[in-house]
Amino acid sequence: MIKTFRSRWTVSNSAGFVFGFLSFGIVSAMATLFKPEVLPDDFQFYQTVEELREAVGPHYEIAYRYGLIQHVVMYPVFGAILGSAQAIALRKAILSVWAWIGVSALGYLTIIGGELIKSHIIIGPVPGPVEPILVALAAPVLAGLFQWLYLRKTNCPSAKWLGFWIGGLLLGIIVAIAVLMGIGRLFGDAIQYLETNIPKLALGLELSIFGGTVGAAAGWISSRTLQASLGVPEKQQEHSDSKTV
Repeated sequence: MIKTFRSRWTVSNSAGFVFGFLSFGIVSAMATLFKPEVLPDDFQFYQTVEELREAVGPHYEIAYRYGLIQHVVMYPVFGAILGSAQAIALRKAILSVWAWIGVSALGYLTIIGGELIKSHIIIGPVPGPVEPILVALAAPVLAGLFQWLYLRKTNCPSAKWLGFWIGGLLLGIIVAIAVLMGIGRLFGDAIQYLETNIPKLALGLELSIFGGTVGAAAGWISSRTLQASLGVPEKQQEHSDSKTV
């Protein structure tokens, strides 16, 4: 059993990011049940805008709305999963785990606003790993901001924790990219085989490694300041006199 708050917070965040990324595949698969009939069976957003327009022809606006609605579901699901994982470590150190999960989901949903700044930046296609970085940085920063507002409302001084959380996310992304590059060099042939023959499995593994690393780094680095803000003892992650509603 993991007893220290730092360990529990680190593991919870790592698991939250892993399962959050994996939830994208589940939501995408479920979304195909509601895909407009005018869109091709192999429809996807991971191609250039020109290729997308060519693939869907006059139905581009339908395709765009379909993708946008899909992401409106995907992002808060990710946030709720991350918030739920975090709540395992915080369940008796905060007043309400449901409020924590709710503000986490709201933070991830807010990232959809990026579409108002630049079309397709959220739902694709944008060259490079833009979406994973947005999901692993911009969205959890917004979720952390909403969590900070919640903690502030409950009289927990948590501004320092928010700064360490953001710093941990940035460091985690750098480390995760380095880890993936290292794995690519060591197991390049195996990765190429998976990407060619089992692309969904390859993507799931890559996102799991990326997300797990980012979550672990952010959790580890932010743990001490959050622990101090909540007044959690080192060997006990919960307040015995707090209640969960």
